Amino acid sequence: MRDYPSSSGIRPTRRYHRGFASPSGPGRLLQKARQALHERRPDEAFQCTEEALQHLGRVGELLLIRAAALLDLGHPRIALSYLDTAIDMDPKNGDLAVERCRVYIELGDVLGAADDLRELTELYPSDPEILHLRAMAEELLGNSTDADRFYRDAAALDATAFPNPLRVPTDLIVGEARAVLQALPPTLEERDIRPGLQVFPVPPMALNPAEPVPFPPTMLGVCLEVGDLNDGGLVRSIADPICMILFQRNVERSVRSVEELKDQIRQTIIIELAHHLKLSEAETNQALDGV
Repeated sequence: MRDYPSSSGIRPTRRYHRGFASPSGPGRLLQKARQALHERRPDEAFQCTEEALQHLGRVGELLLIRAAALLDLGHPRIALSYLDTAIDMDPKNGDLAVERCRVYIELGDVLGAADDLRELTELYPSDPEILHLRAMAEELLGNSTDADRFYRDAAALDATAFPNPLRVPTDLIVGEARAVLQALPPTLEERDIRPGLQVFPVPPMALNPAEPVPFPPTMLGVCLEVGDLNDGGLVRSIADPICMILFQRNVERSVRSVEELKDQIRQTIIIELAHHLKLSEAETNQALDGV
């Protein structure tokens, strides 16, 4: 679930600078031009560059919009391919770089996003969107002090679009979650399902680059069978065979009031429990009716 501000794909002020690094993958036209040069067809290579030059601004804009839409539709890997192509053609376009940071976060490459966002923060120190995204990346990396500072800076510039995340005691989240779990219908007890509960600040990161990230970094919670998860230590202290895990900072960031937070906790538990049980929509509504 994406819980950072939605992107319009086109921002009011375009961000341009002199040296943001281009990704390794070439754009379609430039790749075609390089291939033509390799095959000693310089006229064709030149024509490819002419076509790229003629459509540089419009193509970049089109790819940005398509990438933003694909990200919102839940296809971050395809969105990344569009953005890499656009940045290769237009490496000074800061809007593309910002959107790519969103994709990096959704794909679990929080370190990559944080590196780019640190550079973007230096280039655009008064851009609230960049500051908010950097706060989010720092938060997901466990750097809470830095994250809170960047959240405050972003909110000071535009509190409507980028407010400070809600902060509540962990006990409040635990209490609300336990109330939902205790209200689960008898049909689940018959299936011997009564999950335990744990609250962690954010999802875990992979222990090294070769390991997969156990959970998407932006997710609000997950219901799992602990014995089936090998995550390098996150759940070693959990005694319950089935456990509902909520990620407090992600939940807080997704709402703006305590009432919204309570409703978000309820919805997250219901949705994740339904996923765990592999229930259809009709079965989900029936099994969780009245919760």
